[in-house]
Amino acid sequence: MKAILTKEDVAKAIASLVAMGKKPTLTAIHAALANRGSMSTLIKLKAEIEAEAVKRRDSEEGLRAFRELWDLAVNEGRTQKEAEREDLRQSLNALLAEAQAMEGEVAAANARVEDFQKRHTSMTTEVTKATELLTAARASGEQQALKLAEALGRIEILQTSHATEIARLREQLDQAHAKAHDLDLKLARAEARLDMSGQAVVPAPVVAQPLRKKR
Repeated sequence: MKAILTKEDVAKAIASLVAMGKKPTLTAIHAALANRGSMSTLIKLKAEIEAEAVKRRDSEEGLRAFRELWDLAVNEGRTQKEAEREDLRQSLNALLAEAQAMEGEVAAANARVEDFQKRHTSMTTEVTKATELLTAARASGEQQALKLAEALGRIEILQTSHATEIARLREQLDQAHAKAHDLDLKLARAEARLDMSGQAVVPAPVVAQPLRKKR
């Protein structure tokens, strides 16, 4: 249930605005009252307060009562202002404490980042060295592979030449064997003819020739 807006509430709000050096307009009064009550009610109460103020100006008692009400409103406004300031101080202290804690976290985060950067630099250096070693090993391996390929090529050439020479020698040996066999046949025929010619009545003169040994 909403609290009923009274004339005293409106008077206190007006006095509080005046004490703060603000003009007590309807909008300002309504805001000072936390928007309580309707605007029509506020207009009515404000008009009554202003009318009573005009009437009380003619009497000392009325002026005294108005001043008392005014002082009460001003004091209440000051009290409210002090409470707001105290709230602001507490909020400020809380923000300062939070900022200090945040500074500690930021410092710790910066330390972690610096450590990570150092480790990253060290790892980068190690990776660079490993890459250089790998490149050198690959180059050396390629050179060794090239030398091996050249050696294998020379060996293959030598093997081919050797096989060709062996084949040629075998062919020459086969030809020599064939010639020797042919000579053996010719020698056997010659000896056979010689034997047959030695059985004749009148032997013909024979020219002695050296005989070849059979192989």
